[in-house]
Amino acid sequence: MGGDELNAFTGYEYICYLNTFPSTEMEKWLEVYSHRFENPVFRLFQSELETIYEEKNRKADNMGSAFLESLMKEMYKGTPYGDRTILGTAEDLKNPSLSKMRTYYETYYVPNNMALILTGDFDAESTKPLIKNKFGTWAAKELPKPQEIKTKPYKGRVQVNKRLLPIKVGILGYHTVPIGHPDELTLSICHRLLSNYSSTGLLDELVNDNKLMSADADCMDFEEVGGDFIVIVPKIMGQSLKKAEKTGENGHHKKEHQTNN
Repeated sequence: MGGDELNAFTGYEYICYLNTFPSTEMEKWLEVYSHRFENPVFRLFQSELETIYEEKNRKADNMGSAFLESLMKEMYKGTPYGDRTILGTAEDLKNPSLSKMRTYYETYYVPNNMALILTGDFDAESTKPLIKNKFGTWAAKELPKPQEIKTKPYKGRVQVNKRLLPIKVGILGYHTVPIGHPDELTLSICHRLLSNYSSTGLLDELVNDNKLMSADADCMDFEEVGGDFIVIVPKIMGQSLKKAEKTGENGHHKKEHQTNN
């Protein structure tokens, strides 16, 4: 078919399969992929397991990955987002179950739990009947009841100290709102006021003025929970994390005072 970039990736809430192909091969591509998802053959189970092992080993050697996993564990403790990693534990990989994988496929790989997304230079109207013809026999199934996921609210300030990186990095984390919440847009605007690609945010100005080595505001929102983060990296010489955090607070309050005046 002349396709390219055949790949897949997994997030906390989704699994994505993707590749590119010529629009002239649309019908053939739909034919192949309808069979791929309706009647899969897991012949590459063992070789793919080796690939996941390699990914796990790379992440174990990556300081940033360890830092992120630690952050998720502390922020979303008691939920699947914090208690599990996407790749799973080493014990999970040592004892894989082909039967469990088949059960997972039969439970969740159903048309009412999936989406087919096509982008590019093709005629949508002529493609719709092809999709119906190739995928139309795939029967929907009742899905398991969604798990109710809630984070436990913090009681005051919770501080966690760990040695994971060669330099000091502080993260101020806050439980906020999940995707689709009415406050999501407002929080997004607040992020951009603190830091943005134009480096004009309140935190950006502290970095530009050499008051902090680095600072950024971001979020990690999911369908069930949400979190906002302020990342602060103090200057290498003469600045502790405590001082860096205070600098961030003072810079924000000073700017707020100037704006109010």
